[in-house]
Amino acid sequence: MTVAEVVDELLRSDVPRDGVTLSGGDALVQPEACAEIVRRLKEADTHITVFTGFTYEQLLQRGNLAVEEVLDLADVLVDGPFVPALRDESLAYRGSRNQRVIDLLQTRQAGSIRLLDWD
Repeated sequence: MTVAEVVDELLRSDVPRDGVTLSGGDALVQPEACAEIVRRLKEADTHITVFTGFTYEQLLQRGNLAVEEVLDLADVLVDGPFVPALRDESLAYRGSRNQRVIDLLQTRQAGSIRLLDWD
């Protein structure tokens, strides 16, 4: 599918949703396409959560403008690889204790990582 086709599917008016989650594989392995999707979804006032196996710090260190755009536009980032030894089924929205749920808006405003307490 093209990015336009993906966005059109995600914004279908006949499918109720309160936001979009980018996960599976890792959307940030294809940062340019991910940034374009996020940009178009934000233009449609969509809440966006992104899951990645990279940490927030690793993403910033990449110096990739498309990754930075995703971090500037998305609302929530669940970061870090799934680590089987740290698996914890009691956690909300993530599978292992090393993963974080980052409030990207608050992080941008504060200039340091702000976590959401969803547990």
